Amino acid sequence: MGPNLSSEIFAILLRFRLYPTAIVSDITQAFLQLSLDEKDRDLTTFFWYKITQDSEGHYHTTDEFMTYRFTRLPFGLICSPFLLSAAVREQADRQRTHFPRQRHLQIVTRSWMVSQPVQRMTTRSPYTVN
Repeated sequence: MGPNLSSEIFAILLRFRLYPTAIVSDITQAFLQLSLDEKDRDLTTFFWYKITQDSEGHYHTTDEFMTYRFTRLPFGLICSPFLLSAAVREQADRQRTHFPRQRHLQIVTRSWMVSQPVQRMTTRSPYTVN
């Protein structure tokens, strides 16, 4: 069993109370931003029945089916949150070598909760939503 890359919710909530301004983001379709390696795509194979439409406009499934494979990380896999967290941490670590003093990289790795980074800041920016 690998390391738990999800931040502990209790620690996130405690850090959340440290500063007056909160930042919460929802990364839309974050899982679909991760490509699956070619050799791993067979593990995400699924079948889809062919659907036909009759002259009256009704749809019917046939006995034929098509085989599909995901090329991106699907949301519903048990390993998806782990792989997303690992990818975010890896990218933060790569950026840390270029920007060693940037505190936001530490925030990303310490405050990442499944697919939602949560953090509070000391100052308001012009982009803050009231």
